[in-house]
Amino acid sequence: MEANFYSVEFCMPDGMAPFVATVSHLVKSGYHVDIVKPRKEELVDYWKLAGWLDGIVGTGHVPSQGSTYVPLTPYTEADEIHSFLNRALDIVARTQAFSEGVLTAFEWSFYEMSDNVLLHSGLSEPAWLQMTSLPEKQQVEFVVVDNGRGIRASLSEYFPDLNSDLEAVELAVKRGTTRNRDIGQGNGLSGTLRIASAASGWMNLHSGRGQLRWLEDNRYASTAHNHPGTLVTVTLPTHKPIDLSRALWGYVPTTSFESRYVTGSGILFVIKEEASNFGNRSTGERLRLKLSNLAQLHPDEAVIIDFEGVEVLSASFADEFVAKLVKELGVMRFFGRFRFKGLSQFAATTVDNVIAQRLSVE
Repeated sequence: MEANFYSVEFCMPDGMAPFVATVSHLVKSGYHVDIVKPRKEELVDYWKLAGWLDGIVGTGHVPSQGSTYVPLTPYTEADEIHSFLNRALDIVARTQAFSEGVLTAFEWSFYEMSDNVLLHSGLSEPAWLQMTSLPEKQQVEFVVVDNGRGIRASLSEYFPDLNSDLEAVELAVKRGTTRNRDIGQGNGLSGTLRIASAASGWMNLHSGRGQLRWLEDNRYASTAHNHPGTLVTVTLPTHKPIDLSRALWGYVPTTSFESRYVTGSGILFVIKEEASNFGNRSTGERLRLKLSNLAQLHPDEAVIIDFEGVEVLSASFADEFVAKLVKELGVMRFFGRFRFKGLSQFAATTVDNVIAQRLSVE
């Protein structure tokens, strides 16, 4: 069989991830699949960077992550989910400023969806993950796809009277729906849908021929083309706060992202562990966004910025990383909560100068 992309002008993760998963499944089942790549070289290059080409060819190689994405990655166990999630959280925290609740909502829904695959899909081959941060659109999105037995077959263990994939998909997003209460409470899909709703975001759930879509407060259920297994895509706006307690029935989860930085003394941000050079504005901006997101997650914690081991930093970096944050928060608010540690004499002078200059600019 052949899949011809020659005239295709544009590809997105929510379409390519399930395509790669399907091709991988067909090849493992003994089929031969010929792929005609897009004629545009830049699109083929994007296929390589996004991990789609390696996934199709079956090399087992996953490209390095980019500045705004983690490429399509296969997984078969929980440790691989955790590794992927750490990379994803680091990227999204560096690339966008998140409104209250969004970063925690992203982590919770991502982990619930990816872990569901291990618990319920009857997986005999790898599932796939992909994450993209879209700063220009103020969105973050992820895709989880598998070629397991699908939602209807899974739920039929407890709900034997299900008549269609569509009925199974609609049942799956109701709170408390699970095939086995000994291994799950049935809150993952329902909670993720409520998060997407609370954020005025998007969610797509597709299993077999059943598809449920939530698009900016509108819910659509329909019969679709057959997808063996299950596909979940979630897109959350990052600029709108999410009331997680309300979305998750009074439960507010903590995040593994924040636990890496919170100590008994407050939030500890060691900058030499965050970057390899401190000479440009782009690095300063990424670190400022990440620190701002951490501070927003714990508004009552003191923040320690540790410069230990950084002898030299540029004025451009210091202005972007520190001075803009002082300007944004105000001098009293910033120095009432933030403090510096381990500044060399040169670095201290640089920071003093750029803060003074930034505050003098109207």
